[in-house]
Amino acid sequence: MEHDNLATESVDIPLFFLAPDAPISEDAEPAFFVSMALSEMVMAEMCQKINDDETHTVFLSDYALLDVNAAWQSAVEQIESVQLHLKKGPQLAVMVCTDNGEQFISPWLEFAPEFDLGLDDEDVE
Repeated sequence: MEHDNLATESVDIPLFFLAPDAPISEDAEPAFFVSMALSEMVMAEMCQKINDDETHTVFLSDYALLDVNAAWQSAVEQIESVQLHLKKGPQLAVMVCTDNGEQFISPWLEFAPEFDLGLDDEDVE
């Protein structure tokens, strides 16, 4: 993938193992973090008008895994896809799927990107 030169910031999102038979507890420790660049493509998706009942999905290829818990090291070496899910708010969540069917999810996070329009405080009246 061609790297987006406009990405100047990234966001680190905690992911938790999604067990098929148990909910994620409130005191669970993240399995790892996904650091994703706030690229032009990601920002454009976040700025789309999303209806209440819609979720937009973007497959990410420009990401990094951080602070991987030793118990999940082998799982993250077999990643099939990393998906960014967006819904009205804007809210975002990340899901990572492995080749052997394991899934890791983040909670829905409120996200309001800030834009620098290049104006100094002195220029605004």
